[in-house]
Amino acid sequence: MSEQEAFGWAVRVVRLGDWSPSITQLPKLEVADRLLTIQDICEREQSRDVPLPQGVADDLFALFDRASDADLRVDLKSSETYSTGAKCLLEFLGRREAEYRDNEERTRSTFI
Repeated sequence: MSEQEAFGWAVRVVRLGDWSPSITQLPKLEVADRLLTIQDICEREQSRDVPLPQGVADDLFALFDRASDADLRVDLKSSETYSTGAKCLLEFLGRREAEYRDNEERTRSTFI
């Protein structure tokens, strides 16, 4: 599949809950005979200043539904491109990873 198609699939995978901040290296999608993580795909799309298909943009807006992600919605609304979508999705994933680490640390500290 193309990198643009892979980005659309990556967004759907995250939206459907098939990505976990506890195992960020999975899932991997095949792009041009290479297996790439969602983060890898996003990094490749950050320089693609091409409009997103409406379905992919809609999926991203649906992902950014928390009040704490309002800035991502604003950024994406200002430029509904692969570049902005990829940057916003990377930020979203980074936030979820940080939340996961914080929760893990709190959980560990309560048992010590």
